Amino acid sequence: MPPTGYLLVYTRAVTAGMTLLVHPFIKDYCHFYDISPAQLAPNFWYYFAGAWILWHQKFDMELPVDEFRFMYKLCHITKCEGWYFLSGHGRSQPRFRKLILGIPSSSHG
Repeated sequence: MPPTGYLLVYTRAVTAGMTLLVHPFIKDYCHFYDISPAQLAPNFWYYFAGAWILWHQKFDMELPVDEFRFMYKLCHITKCEGWYFLSGHGRSQPRFRKLILGIPSSSHG
């Protein structure tokens, strides 16, 4: 366990786009699910960064948490209690194509 007041994160999460200070969107997203940003698999950060950029380019506004939740669902990593990854909603397949391409299929690159 980390010392009091410290937060453990994967190096891969930082290279995938996680920043400190944590973005207000991430605070709201994690608050909605009652989780810590450190519980998000590294691929979350790729999807977040890609969706954020695309949304801002298309609509010239910040990505709402509800829209991101519509695009992706938060899923438990079955082998790692307390860890989460993103998956597309079944209802959006195959009507919508993938929004973010070129993301590794696992957190190992």
